[in-house]
Amino acid sequence: MRKLLNTLFVTSEDAYLALENENVVIYKGEEKAAQYPLKLFESLLSFSYKGASPALMGACVRNGIGLTFLTPSGRMLARVVGESQGNVRLRKEQYRVSDNPEASCRAVRNFIFGKVHNSRWVLERTLRDHALRVKADELRAASAHLQEQLKPLLAAESLDTLRGMEGEASACYFGVWDEMILNQKDAFRFDGRSRRPPLDRVNAALSMTYTLLTHDCASALESVGLDAYVGFMHRDRPGRTSLALDLMEELRAPLADRLVLTLINTRVLQKTHFRTQPGGAVLLTDEGRKALLNAWQTKKKEEITHPYLKEKIPWGLIPYVQALLLARHLRGDLEAYPPFLWKLARDCFLCRGKEKPMLILITYDVNTVDAEGRRRLRQVAKTCVAHGQRVQNSVFECSLDAAQLRRLKGELTALIDPQKDSLRFYTLGNQYQSKVEHVGAHPAYQPDDVLMI
Repeated sequence: MRKLLNTLFVTSEDAYLALENENVVIYKGEEKAAQYPLKLFESLLSFSYKGASPALMGACVRNGIGLTFLTPSGRMLARVVGESQGNVRLRKEQYRVSDNPEASCRAVRNFIFGKVHNSRWVLERTLRDHALRVKADELRAASAHLQEQLKPLLAAESLDTLRGMEGEASACYFGVWDEMILNQKDAFRFDGRSRRPPLDRVNAALSMTYTLLTHDCASALESVGLDAYVGFMHRDRPGRTSLALDLMEELRAPLADRLVLTLINTRVLQKTHFRTQPGGAVLLTDEGRKALLNAWQTKKKEEITHPYLKEKIPWGLIPYVQALLLARHLRGDLEAYPPFLWKLARDCFLCRGKEKPMLILITYDVNTVDAEGRRRLRQVAKTCVAHGQRVQNSVFECSLDAAQLRRLKGELTALIDPQKDSLRFYTLGNQYQSKVEHVGAHPAYQPDDVLMI
């Protein structure tokens, strides 16, 4: 698994970045303001007009470090991109899918499904934590409407239909967004999305956070060999990282929107952190931008359990995991791209033609004569608990499809000592031939006849 490194944000408008002995050096005028080893970072974001030296750009390219230039207000200017990573056949397949409306639609359905479901999750989170402080009826109605959109989304047959459904779901979601702002209501009233330029403080914070998320998604796509500029839902436009915008759709609500809500409700962002331009645009001040960037980096270090991989992953690595899964799908390694909540769609039988889960009985025998054996026993039991229910001390009953069963077998096999421990998997159910699969130390009893349960 890729290691999450730090990100260097250069917020001073008069800063210049240079390279000295594999260190990134920040100059203000002729004075050296700071110096850090370049290997500590996965990306550099400069909000300065002065830019960076060619030597530093070359070092970032060689080491796979993203270097992005933005205006002091947060509008993206350019990204330094080196030689393309990965196999050219992967990018050719990406271009074929992008040029095929039907193939693009199949991918976009899952992007938008993840976005709508995660938007609903944000509403439900507020209802769970603050039901007495909000207009609960309005939030429940919006949540129910989003839930109703999920099944039709996966049945949509055209990109235009999906765009219409996505627009309707976004209007429903943002229509009640102001209810989730619990503190500083006068300073942070939200009347709807506005961008280029943002016209209120909430939109200014959202736009900055979306810019950061777009940068991370573009870097993730380039790192796995995909072209961040060729999208499926967002069509080709010069200078726009369309596939990064596609990838970030499912991450907007749980990562960016939740962060902005938290910063407002906990008063980390305040009225004094924003300024209004003569034309009406609202921008973050230097102090406000620093507060948001600091919170963004802290958020990226928080861990979640990825619902498809069943592994604990920092939020900052989620774009890289999703980009890798998308690349595997385009290469043909995965039947369908599993977005952030693809597993939920499959488990709810919203995807037609997918296999139904099997009833699996798992038993294990772990040698616990020493401390290491007792540790293995705890890990095996903990893993089984996450996938099913215990029916006896060392017996678990699980409902899994074939892909989930393969992953669980891999996890459990990696935990045991095959010389001392054993596992058995009993596949049950009328639509399957019942069988017993043994892993580990003790030989398994394999009857010749089909087991009938």
